[in-house]
Amino acid sequence: MQAIEDVYVTDAYHSLSIEGYRVTPELIRRVAAGGWIEDIHEARAAAT
Repeated sequence: MQAIEDVYVTDAYHSLSIEGYRVTPELIRRVAAGGWIEDIHEARAAAT
């Protein structure tokens, strides 16, 4: 299962990067696990 997760993260990273998004493997894993709450993260980004 780890190999499948690694391929998923790699594919997502490359796909998002091609579209111009700045992401990290950690961010992709966090989003996939449901640990990303868009409203909170957008508010933090706007504050900086």
